[in-house]
Amino acid sequence: MDDRDRISTPATGRRLALLVLAVLRSDALHGYAIARRIEDGSGGVFSPGEGLLYPLLHELEQQGHLTSRWEEVSGRRRKLYAITATGGRRLEEERRRWETETRAVAGVIGAKEDVGLALG
Repeated sequence: MDDRDRISTPATGRRLALLVLAVLRSDALHGYAIARRIEDGSGGVFSPGEGLLYPLLHELEQQGHLTSRWEEVSGRRRKLYAITATGGRRLEEERRRWETETRAVAGVIGAKEDVGLALG
């Protein structure tokens, strides 16, 4: 991993990057829709605010993991984000890292039987 692939936010930002890339793997979405998909998909556990989400989207775009385009809907302009091939590779890398970390934590706290459900 080179410096271009590093996100300059704390670990929470790295986890949010994983979630953003995951929700964009099938559809181009605008920021609010990205946030709602993350919130809905996590059962409300994750609710990314604008202060973290939009800087992260900008950073992922600068790194080449996302592209964006403007779209006008009902007289309003919205910026749609889409994952790139580089972003797809980043998604898989982050997913593998997450699985490794989850197994490691489960091993320490004694929840190995629960890991299969979390990663399944």
